[in-house]
Parts: sequence; structure tokens; C-alpha cells
Amino acid sequence: MAEWSLHVISIWFSEPQYLDARGHPRPLPARGSPLSIESLLRRVNPKLDFRQVIRSFEQTGVLKRIGARFVPRSQIFISPAPEYSRSALWGLFGHLKTIEHNWGKRGTPARLELYACNPHFPVSGAAAFQKRIRDLANRLVVRADADMHRRELARRPGERTVQMGVGIYQFDGGPVPREYRVQRSGKSNTRRRVR
Repeated sequence: MAEWSLHVISIWFSEPQYLDARGHPRPLPARGSPLSIESLLRRVNPKLDFRQVIRSFEQTGVLKRIGARFVPRSQIFISPAPEYSRSALWGLFGHLKTIEHNWGKRGTPARLELYACNPHFPVSGAAAFQKRIRDLANRLVVRADADMHRRELARRPGERTVQMGVGIYQFDGGPVPREYRVQRSGKSNTRRRVR
């Protein structure tokens, strides 16, 4: 459900009929209009439960009320715990499929799988780093989502489709691998890496 909710917000931020003259998301009524949150949900997936999606939006604070209408506060939001668990499992499954694909048959193009690791990151810099990475990741995910949506709209009638996703995560903790441990050599403060 979380991935559908995110797709609803993506359309609201990208398609001309849902945008005002300045290109910002237009405030929409919950129901009763051709341009409503309910009609937007039906367009994304007719099986979505309107009440469940609205409840999810309320829990996450993703919508701002303007009179009798609503407008999204941001393109990025964190799902409540039960939904987050399902979408996190979907992302984990996708990551495992990427690993399986990349370690599979030779000759097939590898899927995107990038990491940046630093074994000696100062704890004092963690909060600022996490905020910076979140800002960068938000911009990347919004652009990736818009690109996927443009391609969805441009697909040929009857063309086969596949679920496509992009995931970004930050990790920390755990023991430092042996090859990155440092030891003091002699009485000096010089350090060397143990191989």
C-alpha cells in the first residue's frame, strides 16, 4: 500500500491537471469531483481502499487541509509502521533480487548496486551526515519517481509492464572488518592498517 500511496503523491506533483498555474500541487477535495483524491486513487489502482489511504495520509501528516480541500506537504513521506514494514520488505526483496541477478549468469548486464563505506566515521558527525544524505536521497528519489512516471505514461498500448523501484539506505554499526582495523606501531602515534 505504501508504494501506491507514494505513486498517488507522485502523480499529484507531476501531471498538469493536478497542478496550479505555478506548477504546485492543486488543493483537491477528498471526494465528489473528477479532480479529487478519490478519483486520483482510482486512477492509480481501482482496488485501493479510499478510507485506508486517507487514514495513512493523516497518520503521516502528508496532507495539509486548506478549507474543505487537501494538498500534499511534500513528495517524500515515511509510512506508518505496518505499511513501512511491508514496503521495507518489498525493498529488501528487490535488493536481494539485484544481488541474485548480479551474481547470476555471466554475460547479463549488472543492475545498479552501489555502496560508499567509511570504517572510521566520527560519531560526532553522524547527525549532520544523516541529514545531508536524507536531503540528497530525497531529491534523487523524487527525480527517479518522476522519470518512472513519464515512462509509464509513454508506454505503448498493451505493452508488458514490470514493477521497477529505486531504493537508497544508510547503514552504520557493526564491527570494523579486520582489514580496516588500525593499530599503533611502537611508541609513536602513527597508525597502520592491519592486512
